[in-house]
Amino acid sequence: MQKITDIVSGKTQLHLASLDNKCLIHTGIMEPFNLLKAAAGKQGFDLRIASGFRSYERQLLIWNQKALGKREVLDYHGQSMDFYSLSEAQKVFAILRWSALPGCSRHHWGTDIDVWDAAAVPEKYQPQLITAEYDVGGPFYELSKWLRINSINFNFNTPYSVDNGGVAIEPWHLSYTPIAEKLENELNISLIIINDLFEGIKSDIKEKVKLNSKKELLIYSYRVAGTVGLLMAKILKVSKKSSLMSAIDLGIAMQLTNISRDVVEDLNNNRSYINKNFEEIKS
Repeated sequence: MQKITDIVSGKTQLHLASLDNKCLIHTGIMEPFNLLKAAAGKQGFDLRIASGFRSYERQLLIWNQKALGKREVLDYHGQSMDFYSLSEAQKVFAILRWSALPGCSRHHWGTDIDVWDAAAVPEKYQPQLITAEYDVGGPFYELSKWLRINSINFNFNTPYSVDNGGVAIEPWHLSYTPIAEKLENELNISLIIINDLFEGIKSDIKEKVKLNSKKELLIYSYRVAGTVGLLMAKILKVSKKSSLMSAIDLGIAMQLTNISRDVVEDLNNNRSYINKNFEEIKS
C-alpha cells in the first residue's frame, strides 16, 4: 500500500525505467509507447517525449516558481498574464489551470507523457507545449489529429482533451489507460470533490466577487480550500471520517485566516468576502 501511495504522490522511482536515457516512464508503458511510436513513424511522424515522470520535488519547484513570479503563468487562452494583478486566491487558481498541486500530478505516475513531433520542426526546436503548437496551423497539429484517432488502439488516451472549466486542454498529454486507471482508482477521490473545487475556482475568477452571508462565506471557503484538505487526505489514504472532517475544517480555517489578513488588498481588487467583521455577517 505504501508503494502505491508513493507512486501516486511522486515520492518513488522504483516503478520507472529510462527511455533512450532521456526521460523516465513507467516500466509498464515502455513497450506500448514504442509500438505507438513505430506506428506514428509509418505515417511520417517522429514521436518524442518532452516530459514523462515528474517527481514531487520537481512539481513543487514548478509550483513555487510560478507562485513567486519566477515562471510564466498563462491565462485561459494560453497567453501570458499579469500575475501580480491577481489576488492570492486568483494566483492559486491561475496556477492550477496549467499545473497540478505537488502530489496530485498525473506525471508522478510515470503513465502520463507529453509528446511532440520532431519531424515537423527544425532539429534544434524546443517544444513549448502550448496549444498554438497543436492547433490548426501549428507544427504538431497533424500529430495531434492522428493521436486523437489512433492512440486508443495502443491503450493511450488524452485525459485533457476537453475544457470543463478547470484544467486547461493539453493536446500533447497522453495517458496509458490500463495502468493509469488503476492508480486513479487508488486515489479514491470522488468527482464531487473535484467539481466542488472547480466551482470555487469559477466563482473566484470573476472580475468582481461579493459574498453576502456567513453561509456563502463557508461554502466558498470549503470549495476553494476545504476541498484541497480533503483531496490531500484522500491521497494520503486517510479513511477515518473524523480525520477527513478535520482536513476540511483545516482548509476552511486557513482560507478564513487568509481572508482576514487580506481584507484591504481584496477590496482593492473588487473582492468582498466579509462585511466589516465576522460578527456582522448575516446568517
